[in-house]
Amino acid sequence: MVFLPPYGQAEKEILRLSAIQILVFGYLCITLIGAALLSLPVASKQGTWQPFIDALFVATSGISTSGLSVVDIGSYYSIFGQIVLMCIFQIGASVI
Repeated sequence: MVFLPPYGQAEKEILRLSAIQILVFGYLCITLIGAALLSLPVASKQGTWQPFIDALFVATSGISTSGLSVVDIGSYYSIFGQIVLMCIFQIGASVI
């Protein structure tokens, strides 16, 4: 015999996240979205794909505002890539 919880109670238990879990999930989402955008050909001046691991490193550095990079930001990224990175910087700096 299977006992089901009252209607709506199971959903509340699944969606209950602590503040730190929400913060970490937000950082993870912004980092992955930023890395995906930075790896696109439109983000580089040469019009080539950037390896995802390099884009992930730059996006993680951007969200933490540490300033580390595997490429020269001004000469590698196009205006689109620089705007994406600037948005990542702003989101990371506003949370800290």
